[in-house]
Amino acid sequence: KQWYQRRVRGEEGDEAYHASLTCPVLLAVGKHDRFISLQDEISMNLIVPGSVLHILNAGHLLPIECAEEINDLLESFLSNDLSDHCSLHAATLYLPKREKAQSNESTV
Repeated sequence: KQWYQRRVRGEEGDEAYHASLTCPVLLAVGKHDRFISLQDEISMNLIVPGSVLHILNAGHLLPIECAEEINDLLESFLSNDLSDHCSLHAATLYLPKREKAQSNESTV
């Protein structure tokens, strides 16, 4: 009920609200997302104490576009294995892994 009341009053989503979060927060964004800007997610990562931001090589539909990577992130995060992610006292940013160069050369 409190969540709904904050939402109706427009309080949820402001910086003060996000800065007051005390639980670990996993943020994930696609570097090609056209709906959520990378700058907004980086700002959110800096505002939320102890948050972890993963920037994935995808667009807006992360669970569809990179399902295995999202599942691995969620499994690790939810199992409280935060050592792979961050210290609870500082924001952390993870950039996409470099894509392996694929050779399209054909041998004759």
